[in-house]
Amino acid sequence: GRLPFADASFDYVLCVQNTLGVMGEEKVAAIAEAARVGGRLVFVVYSELSVAPRAEWYTEMHRCGMMAPIDWARSSAELLLTEDGHASECFRAERLESLFTAQGLQPRLERLGDLYWAVSVEKNGTESRPEGVQR
Repeated sequence: GRLPFADASFDYVLCVQNTLGVMGEEKVAAIAEAARVGGRLVFVVYSELSVAPRAEWYTEMHRCGMMAPIDWARSSAELLLTEDGHASECFRAERLESLFTAQGLQPRLERLGDLYWAVSVEKNGTESRPEGVQR
């Protein structure tokens, strides 16, 4: 849906801890809406290398009674799905980049260790890096 803010209301829009990866079919709309209200966008999402560590974490959370078990029959190399329907997606660089370029944005991807990608863009397409963020 549309956020209750005017165009370009914010200098930055920050979307972290894989929020984009749980949005299912709403990912493209979420990126477009972030671009509408913000000048610079920073997204942090799970990388394709995160599946095994996340599966271990999900299994531990299930063992502690905090999460349903993983539904391996419906999960895939880029999607972990639990038996109660929680879905968490990870991204390969090419796919992640295409989600942003489809909105006319020019993303800059940077790997954060093995588990995450950081994506930064400016609405006008110029490369950006928030102050204090280093390679």
